[in-house]
Amino acid sequence: MDTHDSVPPVDSTSNRGTVRRQWPRWLPRALFETALIVFSVLLALVLNEWRDNRRQAVRSQVAVEAIVAELRSNRGAAERAMNFHRSIHKMLEGVAAKGELPPLEVVTGGLFNPANVVETAWMSARDTAALGEWPYELVLQVSRVYERQASYGNLARQIVADVYMDLRRRGVEVVLREGYDGFILLTQDFAGREEVLIRQYDTALAAIERR
Repeated sequence: MDTHDSVPPVDSTSNRGTVRRQWPRWLPRALFETALIVFSVLLALVLNEWRDNRRQAVRSQVAVEAIVAELRSNRGAAERAMNFHRSIHKMLEGVAAKGELPPLEVVTGGLFNPANVVETAWMSARDTAALGEWPYELVLQVSRVYERQASYGNLARQIVADVYMDLRRRGVEVVLREGYDGFILLTQDFAGREEVLIRQYDTALAAIERR
């Protein structure tokens, strides 16, 4: 049996004609499916970008609220310290004018009590780039407030350590008798530093609200 007799010949001309006849029918569908794929990809990219922007906006807002709360808290601490140092300064000047020594209970209660200021929110926002939407000028302004605050805090800690060591080494009565005039200058100096800090806090907070 000749198997070649059962296989019909392939007519390439007929096949090409069939493709040409079917082309108008499946071309629109192919174009539609291609466009749908491209649209889906673009939509996914847009949604991802929107989600990223949204997350960044949320992070930025949380950072702003934390920084504002921190600045207000530090301002309150600076104001309390300023009022305390002014009252101690006034008391010491009055005692010095009479040629007397301040009472021991005043000394044990504290002649120097600087503000405990922190920068946790600011450092966290800076390290996580949560303030990417802030203008450069605002970032610079707030950073200067924290730089002055850090300088104030470092100096305060050093003085507290020195005073504590001096009191332990020489005793309270000796320090009062020989060096309490220094507390007059110290309390005046720090009340002035705290007043400057308060003004800077107010300026920074106002700038953040206007951003």
